[in-house]
Amino acid sequence: MFGSTMRIYADSFFEGTFNRGRHPFGRRMIIDGGEKKGHACYRFFARSPGTYAFWARYAAGQRRPVRVSIDGAVFKENAFSGVT
Repeated sequence: MFGSTMRIYADSFFEGTFNRGRHPFGRRMIIDGGEKKGHACYRFFARSPGTYAFWARYAAGQRRPVRVSIDGAVFKENAFSGVT
């Protein structure tokens, strides 16, 4: 069981190429337009060592897999690869 939740909003990246808000899709969302590769980097700090769960909300009308890295190491190569 997890004792606390850390929420990181999509538009809070410190480095990236996504559109943070000039679109009609909703608040706190980011888009890339599906025409090029994009990236977003986030900072977070775990309070203590342990096992953590990683959850994300992701929507795509076509297959657009995402590479998830933590501290530069690839955690999941083809995350979120399904059509939603």
